[in-house]
Amino acid sequence: MKTKILVLVLGVIAISAVFGIALPIHGYFPYFGLWDESKIFEELDYSKIMSRAETLEEVQLLLQKYPDAKISIDREHSQVKYVVEKTVKTRYGDEDRKLKMQIQFDVLGNPSPYIIGCSGNNVAIAGVDDIMEQLKSDWCFKGILISTED
Repeated sequence: MKTKILVLVLGVIAISAVFGIALPIHGYFPYFGLWDESKIFEELDYSKIMSRAETLEEVQLLLQKYPDAKISIDREHSQVKYVVEKTVKTRYGDEDRKLKMQIQFDVLGNPSPYIIGCSGNNVAIAGVDDIMEQLKSDWCFKGILISTED
């Protein structure tokens, strides 16, 4: 009889411990271990998010080359997006092109370049390799480019 009571008490303690640990974790990992990205920016205001993103040399280079880049924060997906828009003249005529760089924040709030892409009438390219080289070459606004108008 004492053994059954001891097993029952230990079982209740074990279950309480599991739920005591699991419920707080579930608040941050609600889908059985998948990260709830919206929690990353929960404690950060706009200026803190931007200052973290601007520590990256890729962001510094992009803002140096394109100081008028449009900047937006996607809190739901823990990303900062930088968009540069230009009209370029090509052999196909005028094109509106967009250079977009996304910075993804990890679960600790550390930024890293996520993707860089270029889109326009005759262009649709995206990649994650050699972001610095792609920014230095101004590749989005070249290629079949004849001239650039700001």
